[in-house]
Amino acid sequence: MRRLNEAILKPLIVTSTVVLAWGLNLDTLRYGLVEFRSTLEGRVRILKKILFVCSGNTCRSPLAEGIAKKLVAQGDLKDIEVSSSGSSTLDGLPASPLAVSVAEQHSVDLSSHRSRFLTRTVVGEVDLIVTMAEKHRETVGIIEPGTLAYTYLLTDLCGDEDGDVPDPIGMGKEEYENTYRLIERCLGAFVGNIKDFDGWKK
Repeated sequence: MRRLNEAILKPLIVTSTVVLAWGLNLDTLRYGLVEFRSTLEGRVRILKKILFVCSGNTCRSPLAEGIAKKLVAQGDLKDIEVSSSGSSTLDGLPASPLAVSVAEQHSVDLSSHRSRFLTRTVVGEVDLIVTMAEKHRETVGIIEPGTLAYTYLLTDLCGDEDGDVPDPIGMGKEEYENTYRLIERCLGAFVGNIKDFDGWKK
């Protein structure tokens, strides 16, 4: 019986996997149990979660979430998960009609979006927080000061933009379109260089 148990257990006794990681870049120094699980071209897949934050979670941050999901899919970045939240909203509100309309023209579907209030739990579950305005970054810091180390204003990720992303709420379609294009430009620059980004939660 002892020999039988040893024979059964032996295949399960493997060394640990040692991985050197920085940002999304990973080098496997030694394979262990993870070798029998999920690897991608020699890289261990570690999910990175990005949260976009605005005020009501019905205009800017849903647009950012939708655009980011589209860019992530186009770039085949399976290790990225995207969500959004609002610092002064109620749970369950749909995206504004103009946000839905403008997004649809760019093949981004916001029809099923529902708002979510920003909480300590929400910010604690993610690896990167991107806010639409400086006041949102300040709110994140009040909710959980430690998260400021990986919280950025969206335009900080652009390279050629600065300041808050204009809030189009209560304005016309042109303002929504301008906001969409600014967000798209910033996220395009960020996603294009995401493998070199080193601002994730440590």
